Amino acid sequence: MPESRKPEDFVDHTDTHSLSGEALDEIEVVTDSLKLTPDLEKKIRDRAEERRKILAELTAEAGETGRCEAPDGTDSQLARRSRISGIECVTREIPSPPGLMSGPIRDLPGSSRPALVGARSRSILIAAVGGSPAVITEGLYALVGQGILEGPVDELHLIGTTRSAERVEGSLLGPSGGLARLSRMHGPRFGVTTEPVLHVVEHPAGTPLEDIRTTEENRAACRQVVHLVRDLVDRSGELHGLVAGGRRTIGLHVALGFQLHGRLSDRIYHVLVPDHAERDPSFFFPVPGSDVPIDLAELPYVRLRELVSPSEARVLDIEAHLDFIQQQIIGKSARVPRLTFRSGTSGPSVEIDGRPLKLEPRDIHLWERFATLRASCRHENPVSCHEEFLSPATIPVAWGSFVVPEDPKLTASDLRSACSRITRGLKALGIPSSHQDMVKISRIGRRGDARYGISLRPDSIHLQDSRTGR
Repeated sequence: MPESRKPEDFVDHTDTHSLSGEALDEIEVVTDSLKLTPDLEKKIRDRAEERRKILAELTAEAGETGRCEAPDGTDSQLARRSRISGIECVTREIPSPPGLMSGPIRDLPGSSRPALVGARSRSILIAAVGGSPAVITEGLYALVGQGILEGPVDELHLIGTTRSAERVEGSLLGPSGGLARLSRMHGPRFGVTTEPVLHVVEHPAGTPLEDIRTTEENRAACRQVVHLVRDLVDRSGELHGLVAGGRRTIGLHVALGFQLHGRLSDRIYHVLVPDHAERDPSFFFPVPGSDVPIDLAELPYVRLRELVSPSEARVLDIEAHLDFIQQQIIGKSARVPRLTFRSGTSGPSVEIDGRPLKLEPRDIHLWERFATLRASCRHENPVSCHEEFLSPATIPVAWGSFVVPEDPKLTASDLRSACSRITRGLKALGIPSSHQDMVKISRIGRRGDARYGISLRPDSIHLQDSRTGR
């Protein structure tokens, strides 16, 4: 049994998984393999047996129609539409008031809940939260009221700072919070099936952020939010995002996560309410009989998911991910230039589409070394290949002798200077900027963690030696 599973998890959290015979059998197997106290073992077995009876009753009730209604009082897994042994179960039960599960964002939602059968959630909502938590209930009200969602959201993930978390805990969660009141007033289909999960972004040092005030903090928040969106996409049937009300740049980071990882079925929205409702601190959603309109504006976005393989999308940092996509877009939308290096008795030369480029020999030699790496490596994504994109510390000493003969060790400053000279030469020749990005020595990442290389397709790089005829 995986170490992340605790015996207690099977008592309180099995309602987050499909109620199937296989799931119940697994509870029995796990129970047999653990050293449990008699009271805890009895509690687990009684709960599993109770669910067996419910499943049997639902199966009998469905008969030939394949439809049934879960009886009042069963847990929330039976309280939502789901497939249970081929039966469509429709409930009338009002879900329990949502609670708070807080913790750093790196703790993935559901990480403390054992995945008994590995079922994908049907619908997940992620929302950026800031100083106006009411946008969450307004968004939920509109999602269901406008027919975008047929029933309750399977999972709700709220993301913000510690300041946001305090506001959410005080106004949205608990029996008297906005989420519970929305479900009570408008019915269970406006609710959330499981406990909302509150994520707090962290400083690079690991401490929760009260606010985002520096570039370093913003970069850390971006990475964490985008990775959360990626993970939710991977385990959802459809992902919906609310970017209204997010603290500082968090809403933008949620939108970026959707652009990088979103599928056709994944959507993002902004909530629009009248001015008087927006200024009213007691307004969380229209009460029955109210004529306050709530408009849910779907925000169109470009989906870039298909430009990067799933395995690479999980290992690339944000900057490298964006750099690679930019190169992919340029390569797909523009004619690919031809980069040719020639070596001869008169010295090295370089041409772009047959047009000679005036550069110092030292820069041509260095450029040719990077081009040779790219021409010989067939990695699908050169940005993620450490054999093509090199850090200054891994560049061979011999390369440095081209640039600074008296000091062969190539420093990051030397490399940046050489790249600048090459870029100036490309501009002087009138090479379009889209072609410059493909042929020049590009830098990915930030100073201190930067790597250099060429992203041009290998079949567009030609190395010729007039002395040998090759």
